[in-house]
Amino acid sequence: MDFFGLAREPFAADPDSTFFFDGHAHKRALAYLRFGLSQDHDNVLITGGRGMGKTTLVRRLARSLRARGLVLAQVQVPPRGLASLVAGVGEPLGVPLAELSGDRALPALKSHLTTLRQGGKRPYLVLDDVQHLSGVGLSELEALLGLRTGSRRLLPALLFADVDFREVLRTAERAALRHSITVAYQVNPFNLEETIAYVEHRLRVAGWQGDPAFLPLAYMELYFLSMGVPGRINRLCAEALSQAAAQLSHEVKAETFGTAAASLPPDPMSSGGSPW
Repeated sequence: MDFFGLAREPFAADPDSTFFFDGHAHKRALAYLRFGLSQDHDNVLITGGRGMGKTTLVRRLARSLRARGLVLAQVQVPPRGLASLVAGVGEPLGVPLAELSGDRALPALKSHLTTLRQGGKRPYLVLDDVQHLSGVGLSELEALLGLRTGSRRLLPALLFADVDFREVLRTAERAALRHSITVAYQVNPFNLEETIAYVEHRLRVAGWQGDPAFLPLAYMELYFLSMGVPGRINRLCAEALSQAAAQLSHEVKAETFGTAAASLPPDPMSSGGSPW
């Protein structure tokens, strides 16, 4: 990014909470999450399509909560799932559960959570990519959300999942899990104005002083190609900047994005792997 005088890559693929954009959808998501936290017993579900910035939202939220002294069991479910969700939750809480059998792990975790609550601590489960949980993992999640002392939940949860997870919750098999979620919100793509604001926000964080200049029609082409999905915007902008630099141009035009889209592989954020 030296060609444009930028201090860092503004559109890197890896989620980075320092680039968090406080747009309408993400602002609403944070409001729902904070409401759930204020109740200290609600389970909150945030859903959105791939590339909608959920993991960035998770990291931003986790950093804020740790600064407030809350105890977090933060877990990101890998695509292959987890051998044991209960053990995965115990690890960040400092409870070694991996060696315990399933019928002993949950009581051990409940005992630890009860001790934390009695000591004035507020433990929370922050679970990202919930859609990767297997059927067994979802049953474990139901059990975790059901842990109580009296009427108080021991481990309120902030859950993040792809939008398709809502279909899983609608099945009869997952009725208990569905009913345990008290607040739900779906993060939707940006409109054109938010797309422009998002791009310029990321550029400013990277040290942008107006170079490169994005022409008005370039933003319209970017919005058309990305459909307002942050992950798509990042991929297209990263490639467009590379294209402009290769041409020694300090302007990003509509055709720059057209060339960028043509040079990128099929969109991984499209369920069918369709081209741009």
